[in-house]
Amino acid sequence: MSTVDDGRPANGGGMKDDVSIRRATLQLVLADRTRTIDQVKRLYAVVMGLAVSSSFSDAYKVFKLKDIDSVMIGITVSEILTLISLIGLFYLGAERMLDSKYLDITVKPPPRRMIFLFDLCSLGLVAALFIALADTLPDPADLNAQMRPEIYFPKSQHVFLIGLMTLYVVDFIILLGQIIILYARKIIRRSPSHDASIRAHWCWILSNVICFGIFFPFVTDPSADAIVDLLGVNRLSILLVVVHTTRFLLDYNLAFSFYYPVHALPEADGLFLDAP
Repeated sequence: MSTVDDGRPANGGGMKDDVSIRRATLQLVLADRTRTIDQVKRLYAVVMGLAVSSSFSDAYKVFKLKDIDSVMIGITVSEILTLISLIGLFYLGAERMLDSKYLDITVKPPPRRMIFLFDLCSLGLVAALFIALADTLPDPADLNAQMRPEIYFPKSQHVFLIGLMTLYVVDFIILLGQIIILYARKIIRRSPSHDASIRAHWCWILSNVICFGIFFPFVTDPSADAIVDLLGVNRLSILLVVVHTTRFLLDYNLAFSFYYPVHALPEADGLFLDAP
């Protein structure tokens, strides 16, 4: 092997240049991917924010009513808590899904263009459903002589429940598509985030199935929703709060390794951006 005067390999400088070029190329590609995914996240956040602001605006109008009672308060509060808890889970899950699928350089090969299109359409559809669901919250502007509060609020809650069930069904179908893609992709190099993503998707699928089963009787038989004398609110309002609070806590704990990766970091081997 040829050497230079100080005894180092003659091609040592060339090897270092190749490593530097590879690292610079990797940084550039990752930066471009990050900008694209960040734009998707921002758009998703804006639409979800519209749903939150719309729901709080309607709730504020309800609480300003002079003749508000416990049933009306229970319906409004339960729907707000349900909407906010679901938006929190969906937004956090969507952000981590985008990161783990498109920004994890340890997963090879990267997703194809049709998978990216599927994710864009899925996020857009879910965000639109949240906007529609927020629009079903009680709005005092709809009250009139024919639609008195004691009639309007239970009716609006039934519409909210139908919208909620629709969200469950659509999200269930989307998650099935996501889980099929996760299993079908021929991953050359898997990562802990990919495995955590699969577990999280199964958790979300089961959550939708359980919630759908719990609330389905209230859709088919509205008379099943009676007033609880002790609390002065209807059973559906209580059930919405209890079920979605429980769902939020269980989802956060069961899918925590996906929301916040806790696996050990790999040793730097020249392939990672922070390698010396």
